[in-house]
Amino acid sequence: MVNREWVAIKKEELNKFNFFKEFYSYKTLTSTNETAKKFIQGNTVPSYFVISSEIQTQGKGRWGRKWFSYPGGLWCSLVLPKTSVPSLRATFSVIQTIRQLTPLTPGIRWPNDIIIKNKKAGGVITESESGKLVIGVGVNINQENFPPELRDATSLYIELGKSISIRQFLFEFIENFEKNLLIDEIIDKIR
Repeated sequence: MVNREWVAIKKEELNKFNFFKEFYSYKTLTSTNETAKKFIQGNTVPSYFVISSEIQTQGKGRWGRKWFSYPGGLWCSLVLPKTSVPSLRATFSVIQTIRQLTPLTPGIRWPNDIIIKNKKAGGVITESESGKLVIGVGVNINQENFPPELRDATSLYIELGKSISIRQFLFEFIENFEKNLLIDEIIDKIR
């Protein structure tokens, strides 16, 4: 049986992160990015936070394409102050996480697709709202199959033949992303 855990995070688990100290987790949302933008518009949010959902009913990719967000994947949005090359940092962080947790060798199909064996395993979309970045991340982790119209999609489960903890993937991804954010601070100190 495939692991389809829902990622609910306890407050004390967030202590390991440097920036992302607020986490909002839902069973079902229309879109984590749209929900994040509404939070920002409400003006009652911290500078850095994460929203995740087990299911997105209206997940989207670039150019408004529908993103199939069924249980078993990681569907989240990270909100942060503006930084340089956010999509590339997030995409690279997903690649790092897959390489840390599996023997797979994912790649990037420019500009924001995560591919494994020429099939799409995930993607990143970045939007701006009221001076903040909203980075939507979708990774197919534990799906056993996809509808026929997604013949070029894959998941970590399909490639490995075993499930991966979505919780562990999310934690590793956020840690990698935070490290990649610190690159700017390190470069600024060197200058």
